[in-house]
Amino acid sequence: MISALRSKTAKVVTYFFVILLILGFVAWGIGDVLPTGGANTSVAAKVGNVEILPDEVQNRYRRELNNLRSLLGNAINAERAKALGLANSVLNDMIKDSLYDQSANDLGLVVTDTFVRQFIQTDKMFKNQIGEFDRNNFQDSLRTNGYTEGSYIRELRQDLIRDQLLGSLRSAATVPATLKNKIYNYREEKRVATYVRIEDKSVTNIKEPSSSDLDAFYKNNASRFTAPEYRTLTLAILHADEIAKEIAVSDETVKKYYEAHQNEYAKPEKRTLKQILLSDEKKANDAYTMLQTGRKFATIAKEVAKMDEKAIDLGSVTKRQLSNNLSPGAAISVFDLKLGKATKPVKSLLGWHIVKVDKIEKGSKKKLNEV
Repeated sequence: MISALRSKTAKVVTYFFVILLILGFVAWGIGDVLPTGGANTSVAAKVGNVEILPDEVQNRYRRELNNLRSLLGNAINAERAKALGLANSVLNDMIKDSLYDQSANDLGLVVTDTFVRQFIQTDKMFKNQIGEFDRNNFQDSLRTNGYTEGSYIRELRQDLIRDQLLGSLRSAATVPATLKNKIYNYREEKRVATYVRIEDKSVTNIKEPSSSDLDAFYKNNASRFTAPEYRTLTLAILHADEIAKEIAVSDETVKKYYEAHQNEYAKPEKRTLKQILLSDEKKANDAYTMLQTGRKFATIAKEVAKMDEKAIDLGSVTKRQLSNNLSPGAAISVFDLKLGKATKPVKSLLGWHIVKVDKIEKGSKKKLNEV
């Protein structure tokens, strides 16, 4: 989670309790808390139509483990992290984030490129000693915490959207005073009662009632001796399922619905990408010229941009994801490339990019008769 990178100190109290847990495990021994073995799966969890892949869980797990180690040192290792349930905690957080993301998507919440850029440039974590945004600090922080530039911007954007969603819920959660008072009165109200117990045997000398007494009592309590009125009726219940059987949906209506919801039946093409990022256009053009001479992409990135192999990895992304992180034009250029080819320098919010295609996963779309 990006918030972990932006505010590690907020977890100090949490890590204090983790230390106590670790000391407990050291004293009593660490058992196998999580089950091992089981069938391999290509999906760690599925939330609605969103699949959480094992690689994504593993990457986030590593970052969380590194965050723990940065505070606790080598006292926390993989075995102890497993015993503490860190893997389950990471997966649960990712499932929760996916639920938030789908709710935000349904509401149409967005964060603009301009806002993302301003957020990064004003983040104290990336500023130098004179209070200005420092690209080297930015790149070093991402490398230290296991992010590529693309993955950081992508997760930051989602975090900001979730903040919008949860902020609106928090600000709207005001309980009306009338409801508060009623609940309080219901829970806290107390009553004091006094009662007298009279036993049957203590009641004596009751005289026999006269006919007039009986008539008066009957008239005053007539409802007690009156049978209730009954009515016979016939009830017809209409179920939606039964009505639906009488409704004919034309092929044309089905086709229009399919065309209006094509995104639900399509799996977008994904490409595994590497990038060289430079702040200067001339250096970017020089790097592209070197690439055309046949030099290796990773070698040029290291020599010209001071980027190691981990930093140049953008991972596997769709055209839409790349468009959000760079620009629509850049995404089109990248997805028009053949395997193994690289773009000319492309400008984005954070500088000049040269993007190379390492792998192509073809998209697919269900046909109308399949749906």
